[in-house]
Amino acid sequence: MSRVGTPAYEATVELAEKLGRDVVELPGGHLGFVSHPAAFARELVQPLARTGRRSKWRRSRYDDLRTM
Repeated sequence: MSRVGTPAYEATVELAEKLGRDVVELPGGHLGFVSHPAAFARELVQPLARTGRRSKWRRSRYDDLRTM
C-alpha cells in the first residue's frame, strides 16, 4: 500500500470508511505476494475470512492450480 499521508493512501482510507471496511496493510510492498508469499497470504486470508463470504473455488481446484 502507499505510504501514510500520500494521496493514494488517503483515498484508500476514505474509500474503506465509506464502504465500512478496514484498511489492511500487507507485507512486502507492491510485490509482497512475490517477496513474502507466506506472510502475504496469511495476512490476506484473515480479513477475507471475516467477511463471512464463501469462496467459489473448492480446495481441490486451488491445489490443482498450485501444481501448475
